Amino acid sequence: MQIPTLKLNKFFRRAYHRGGFKAHPLVVVYAFKTREPTARYGITVSKKVGNAPTRNRCRRIIYHALQSVLKDFSINNFDIVLVARIATPTSKSTDIEPVLRKSLKSLGVIK
Repeated sequence: MQIPTLKLNKFFRRAYHRGGFKAHPLVVVYAFKTREPTARYGITVSKKVGNAPTRNRCRRIIYHALQSVLKDFSINNFDIVLVARIATPTSKSTDIEPVLRKSLKSLGVIK
């Protein structure tokens, strides 16, 4: 299942400034309600996390965890931004999945 992605910086900034967020030592989740018919997601990883292969690993881990969460729910009208943290590269997607599930539930994205 291919999930539409956020590509423009203005969508990321809108989620940061006008959306709700939930922070965890593994990942920070931002969610902003939109008028789009589908949900879109974006993943960011700072250079503080590590070098390029480490950052790409973080993106893959988070993407895989998000896919497993979204296969159980149908999410519409949200832009979701996921920000990796320092502890993300050493964790597995099975560690991040319950964090995403709980964060999205508390933000009202999933029921």
